[in-house]
Parts: sequence; structure tokens; C-alpha cells
Amino acid sequence: MTLSLISQPPELGISHNPSFWRLQSDEAGSDNLRVDAKVILDGTTIGTDSIPVDSGYISTFELSEYFKTLFTPAFTFPDVAMPPIPHQVATGNYKHVDLIFEEFCGSPPIETNQLDIQEYSVIYGRIPAYLHTWFYRSYNSFLDYLIATKNFLTFWPSTHYIVKAQTEKLFFCNTWYNAGDTLKVYITLHFVSGNRVTRELIGDPTAAMSRPYQVWEFHVGYNALRLTAFMKSNYPDEEIESYDIEIGTASNAIKSASHSYILDNKHYPKRREFIFRNSLGGYDTFIATGQASQSSEYEPEIIQVLPYWGVSGNARRTIRTTWDETVECNSGFLTDDKLAAMPQFFESDDVYEIIAGQLYPVGFPKQTVLRKTDKHGMKYIQFSYAYLPIHKIETNGS
Repeated sequence: MTLSLISQPPELGISHNPSFWRLQSDEAGSDNLRVDAKVILDGTTIGTDSIPVDSGYISTFELSEYFKTLFTPAFTFPDVAMPPIPHQVATGNYKHVDLIFEEFCGSPPIETNQLDIQEYSVIYGRIPAYLHTWFYRSYNSFLDYLIATKNFLTFWPSTHYIVKAQTEKLFFCNTWYNAGDTLKVYITLHFVSGNRVTRELIGDPTAAMSRPYQVWEFHVGYNALRLTAFMKSNYPDEEIESYDIEIGTASNAIKSASHSYILDNKHYPKRREFIFRNSLGGYDTFIATGQASQSSEYEPEIIQVLPYWGVSGNARRTIRTTWDETVECNSGFLTDDKLAAMPQFFESDDVYEIIAGQLYPVGFPKQTVLRKTDKHGMKYIQFSYAYLPIHKIETNGS
């Protein structure tokens, strides 16, 4: 008597993608035949399901609704709170779950078979709908994509125009595991003079990886990497024009794709810096350089006061006023790849504007985002957003 797993998702699941598991029983003719599924994280059952078999004695489970509840990817800020060269394991972005499938039959039902799946790896994320056709025509699975491209956990363009104080992050998933392996940040420096330094180690390595499919967060902005001090100590006569970041276990064993950061020294009076959670759980930065204007809307709730004997006063009274502030923003000129990636920004459920070193959560009202082209063929978009209130419940001693 066996319970067989006849199909399952590929290794390294994505939490918000469908996750179908099909099991077949050989208990033909048994009464009340069904299969139960348990999703277990760190020894705690976080979800159960029970499905009767069909005419082929097959039960099919879709477990992504349970996987979605496991994750709390969070934005860490500011960079200076991190270790000397900022990096950490992003434990909120990946989980290793155990699955137990149990077969029951009879009246009353008793367990007749059990099948255990240990340490199925899941990371936070989904493939954006607008990328589905391209993605699944090009790759058989998300793991195939990571191995083939070595990409970080982002679909955002890999070339960034930055200022020195800008927040920039990269999230990386190790698709392999060798005991004792650490990840190191390698930087290629391009100088204004035309000289270049290739794949120089910067900062300390990460802690040793403990298993495959961990997610690592790297802060790679200019100031976060302490590049001013690095240049003063190592290349005092040079000036950085741009730099490339790669992750590897050694300079000749690079494991990631390359991201380029170009220093933009232009002055933008209305520059606005946003950071948002992308569809794979990492955080990307979007800079709007065009004009912006703010408007406030106030809506009072007014009641009519009923008159009564001997009392005088206002016949109408405002009992509360709701307030909303909207920002109309021009993105400034965008490259074609950045323009194509903008749906990720608007679809994000965790977006901040960074103002004077402080985070301000923002949201997007229902709107039509206009993509425009000026007379010189330069492209930009117009959009609006609003600041979201932050609530605190005061208690004794808070």
C-alpha cells in the first residue's frame, strides 16, 4: 500500500506562484478515501488541507496560499545601521518548509499511508504578469532562470544613475551550497581619467552560508560602500566615474550578474528618491527628476444642530475634517528599459519616499499613468501619489 507523489513544483518555489502537488493512492475501492496535507515551518503546523481522491485516486493540492503567509520581507534603513560593508541574511525572504501528506480511508477513517517532503525551499515573490510570456518562453522554472542569468532578485534594469547619498540594494539567492562558502563583494572602478581597477574586494565577506537557497541583502550605494574613504586610502589621485558590483566566492569565481552605478552630478531641483519592494522581495530605487507639485484636499463633515428652548449658537457644526495630500509628479526622462520596468514600481505594496534621511510611506491612487514623448524623442511619465499616515497607539510607558 503506497501513496505516490506523481507531480510537484520544481525545486525553489516562489511564494505567490501557483504550487500544485498531485498524489495518487493505490487503495482502490476503499471507503472515504482522502489525502490530508500539512505545511510545517520550524516544527509548527501553519496550514492543513484535506481533499478526497478523484476517480483516478488522485488528490491535487495548491499550497501557495499557505506559502504566502510565511513571509515578512522588510526594508532596513538607514544604511549606516549595517555592518562596515553592509550585508546580511534576509531571513524574511526565504523559508524551508516540511510537507506531510497522509492518506485516510474507512469509517471511521484511519491513516493508512504517509509521505514526507523535507525542506522544500520557497522564496518570497512572483513573476509579474506583464513578464509571464517572456519568462516562461525563455525558462522552464525560476531556478533555471537564476542559474542561467545569475541575476539578483530583481527585474529592474541593471544600470543605475546615482548620487553619493542614494540608497541602493541588491538581493541575491545562492543556488548552490558548499560548506564554508562565503559571499564577497567585488567592485570594478571606472575612473574619470579612463583608468580602471577590475574586481577588487571591498569590505568583509558574509557569514558562511548554511544551506542552498538563502537570500542575502547587500547595500551597494556609494556612501554605504564607504567609497570616499576607500578612494582616499587606495587611489587618492583618481576620481570615480562609475562602478560595477558583482558577488562571488572569489575574484575568479563570480556567482552573480553585474550591476553598474554611474555617478550623476547634475542638479535636479525637484529630485525625489523612492525605494520599493519589487516582485521578488528585494528593494529597488527609482529617482524622479521632473517637476512635482503638491495639493491638499480637505473635506469637513458638517451636521445640523437642532434648536431647543433657551439655547442659542451655531446652527451647523463641523464634527471632523478628513485630509488628503496628493503629489503630481513628472518622472524626468527615462531610458526604454526603465520605462518598460515601471509597472513593478506601481504594483509594489511597500513604497517609500526618502526625504531628508527619513522614510515616508506612499501609495498610489487609482489613476491612468501617462507615458509621453517630447519633441526630441525623450520619454517620461506623469503620475500621482499620496503620503500614507503612520498610526501609533499610545499606551502607558510607550
